[in-house]
Amino acid sequence: MTPTDHNKTIGITHLVYGSFHMLIVLMFVAFFAFVAAIPGPSHREATAFTIMMLFMMFVGLLFTLPSLIAGYGLLKQKSWARTAAIIAGILACPGFPYGTALGVYTLWFMFGDEGRNFYANRMNAWPPSQVGALPPGGAYAGQWATQGRPPQERERESVPPPPQMPNWR
Repeated sequence: MTPTDHNKTIGITHLVYGSFHMLIVLMFVAFFAFVAAIPGPSHREATAFTIMMLFMMFVGLLFTLPSLIAGYGLLKQKSWARTAAIIAGILACPGFPYGTALGVYTLWFMFGDEGRNFYANRMNAWPPSQVGALPPGGAYAGQWATQGRPPQERERESVPPPPQMPNWR
């Protein structure tokens, strides 16, 4: 597989993993909200269930959001995606067996030569789709337009003619 294929595979699997965890978090929140709404429990028990629901939601989002963010960044090949994927891979490792496999695969690729080189080129590129280009209409747009011409033509176009001295006689 090419580094682009590895990157795409890891991005898709992180999105699937994060979506699955988000679904589980929503199911826990719905369950705790249902239990807290039952008329039987006292105010103290309903408060305890609400606190547990908020804690479970916080922990679930702690493990879910990095995978979703990393998956998006990997698929869009953003320069920050390597860092996000490393964080998401480490946080996915405790989730045996799928999270462990995803975390090991992510860390293997990101710390390997292919992944390091793949994102080293992305971090130096501006913008990512056009290496070496400046935005249109920028301050140096005219200078970049002359880069493909021979040096003699570039010098004639970029150097203004010397000013004419007035004739005082």
